[in-house]
Amino acid sequence: MFPADADPWAHLRLGFEERCRNAGIDSWSMDRFRELNKVTCEEVISMVTSAGFIIERVIRGKPTDESMALYENFRSSFDPAILFDEQWLFEDWVSILARKP
Repeated sequence: MFPADADPWAHLRLGFEERCRNAGIDSWSMDRFRELNKVTCEEVISMVTSAGFIIERVIRGKPTDESMALYENFRSSFDPAILFDEQWLFEDWVSILARKP
């Protein structure tokens, strides 16, 4: 829908909701997107710990030269009303190793 190389972080851009409506994305799907998009890596780690697991190791995705270049090219188009930690944009994945006590 929004190719990462041409339209990265589309959800942070002005007019995202309208673009989704125009693309035929229904309100149920948008509600699920909003729910999932709010979850941060720290919250996932907290949930795992709250469930009684001990975190052994956390490995997070890191910025690449390509992702940093995209960020520099597109950050001026982000909606200034949306507040976020820039680090979150580069954490495309996280690997959590946890064990029972």
